[in-house]
Amino acid sequence: MTHIVQHGPQPGQKACDTESNRVARFDIRPPATPLVTGSGNIIVAATFELATGRNAICACDYVELWHSRLGSGNSQHIADWYTLSHIIHSFAFYGLGWLVLQSRTSRERLVLAVAIEAAWEMLENSRSS
Repeated sequence: MTHIVQHGPQPGQKACDTESNRVARFDIRPPATPLVTGSGNIIVAATFELATGRNAICACDYVELWHSRLGSGNSQHIADWYTLSHIIHSFAFYGLGWLVLQSRTSRERLVLAVAIEAAWEMLENSRSS
């Protein structure tokens, strides 16, 4: 992404001569940064879940694309009834970030929404005494 930055007039230039004082600046951040950061958030949450004793897959030893039954296999298949709540939470967290952090980029708000949802999931599944 290119940004045009304008500087003030140089000595001997008129203030209205703006064409000659434009300087191109390039955004050096790689476009995959939100993808890497968001994936990192998910990896941290998954590692936390495994470290606290959660199974990576269902104890039934198979993984379903859609798990429609409520019970011990919830959240251990690709999608289940709770998947929609995670999607809704993420949209809500992004919307909140859009309202509160308008000076930030959409990428930063997306990463923040994923981080909050991952933290929510860790808190929700932590075993409290």
